[in-house]
Amino acid sequence: MGLMYHYEDDFENAMLTDTAAYYSRKASNWILEDSRPDYMLKAEECLRREKDRVCHYLHFTSEPKLLEIVKHELLSVYATQLQGS
Repeated sequence: MGLMYHYEDDFENAMLTDTAAYYSRKASNWILEDSRPDYMLKAEECLRREKDRVCHYLHFTSEPKLLEIVKHELLSVYATQLQGS
């Protein structure tokens, strides 16, 4: 159990913070440059890739946390713009 503490405290928290910052930057560019359908395709692809990363590189407990952050940065933050005017 101590190993999970180190994974979460020493690695996962920083990874999630960096992931949020990364997708925040990506989303702010995409929302200005892409059509809604193109933006949604990119968001869907990002979610798929992050799920794959969890399967290959991370502990399975990271998946819901990681996907929630990606969904928040790509979809929740820009929900009004994505729904249309």
